[in-house]
Amino acid sequence: MVRACTFTFGKLPSFHGLRVRVMREEVKHGVVAGIGFGCAGLFAKSSLTFTTEFSLTNPQHWLTLLLSSHFWCFLLLNLLAIMFVWKALKKGRASMVVGVSSATASLACFLGGVAFFHETFTILKLVGIILLATGFLMLRISE
Repeated sequence: MVRACTFTFGKLPSFHGLRVRVMREEVKHGVVAGIGFGCAGLFAKSSLTFTTEFSLTNPQHWLTLLLSSHFWCFLLLNLLAIMFVWKALKKGRASMVVGVSSATASLACFLGGVAFFHETFTILKLVGIILLATGFLMLRISE
């Protein structure tokens, strides 16, 4: 959506109110998309826990996968997350949307892995989360 702006001699056009609104929407949609991608990753992992190794040539594995509710939740969450990324990209800058959604997806996967799959919480993972948060803050400050 393109908005017209009138220029008055000696004054800058006022885009500030519009820019703040657009930034908030792109961040909001990016966060929702990231949560969707992160939760979809958790459903993908839980849908493949029925066997130690998934064989592409084994029809029994395919049938079990296709009948799994976790697999269908994985597909649905990915579809919804893609729709929110698309909506966020329409509203704002790609550098902000991709940064926010990937950081949020990583955080959601980390928290879900610790909570549901009892993955270990290490110092290296904590440093990674801190770096993601710092990168997001740097994106916001650099505007």
